[in-house]
Amino acid sequence: MRLLRTLQTGGGAVSFVSVLSLLFFFISVTAFASNAGIRYFSLPYQEHDFEYALWYPTKQAETKHEFGLYEISAAKNSPVSADIKGVVVLSHGFGGNMYGQHDTAEYLARNGYAVVTLTYPDMWGLKQRDAVFHPAHLRPKLAVLSLEDLRKSGTVNKKAFSNIYVAGFSMGGYTAAVLAGGKVDLGLLKSFCERPDSPVLLCLPINQRKLAKLKNADINLTLPNLRAAVLMAPAYGVLFGGDSFKNVKIPVSVYAAEFDSVVTGDKNALYVASIIPNKTLTVIKNADHMVFISPCAENKREKFYDLCEDDDSVDRISVHGKMNKDILHLFDNSQQ
Repeated sequence: MRLLRTLQTGGGAVSFVSVLSLLFFFISVTAFASNAGIRYFSLPYQEHDFEYALWYPTKQAETKHEFGLYEISAAKNSPVSADIKGVVVLSHGFGGNMYGQHDTAEYLARNGYAVVTLTYPDMWGLKQRDAVFHPAHLRPKLAVLSLEDLRKSGTVNKKAFSNIYVAGFSMGGYTAAVLAGGKVDLGLLKSFCERPDSPVLLCLPINQRKLAKLKNADINLTLPNLRAAVLMAPAYGVLFGGDSFKNVKIPVSVYAAEFDSVVTGDKNALYVASIIPNKTLTVIKNADHMVFISPCAENKREKFYDLCEDDDSVDRISVHGKMNKDILHLFDNSQQ
């Protein structure tokens, strides 16, 4: 009825035949469109259980669920489509959860991709004495393990694993950068933390001591059949040297917020973009760091203003709509 009403009240006359033609067009498109499904998995590592969600194309109708800041739309535990283009690892920012980029996960799922989103226990990891739980190591490690676990589960057609993609925001951007083949050099941290403008959290003595127990090889994990990567305001840029991405051949899209107040200094997203050879860079004008998390549920925007609201000139829904289409285009055109 909304379509008919729009046509009837438009600026010009619309014939009955034209209306029927448009209706048949939209019906035919809808008949072949997929919905987003979601399932949850437990992932054991180092005697702890972590959790990840799988978003995927399904024919079952979506239902809405509210989780924290967000309202997601997905069909829980619905049948998984056998025809999947590829598998995406999508990583949230520091202290976030598996729903932090849910709109991107849903969009990619509706368009034929299986998407893995983990909840990384960042604060918990920083408090653990064992360096193996530090986010710098734990994030790439859990991402690799989640793909292995998903493959073994048989939930997704094995053919889908011939095309792997990574994407992430902030610390998730760091995670995606590592998985894309960016080589971390832990030796860069000591001299960086001697600078007066060094970030407090990263350069806390206890943090440096933990990272000193790790080797570069503990962090620099790779994924087979990787086709493309998306880095949104990537953090921990200090851990990447000028030649960290010299062997990265896949296309990489980097997004930065023009007025990022979280990932700052000369090792910010623009720095990371500058050392990636085969990349495209998009700067979101007038935006701050949080523009890359999913638009918040309407009833949460006022209470969580700092996370949910942007500059008056920035429309987060439009930003994500354009970005999601660009990500889909990148992934679709990187398949082999």
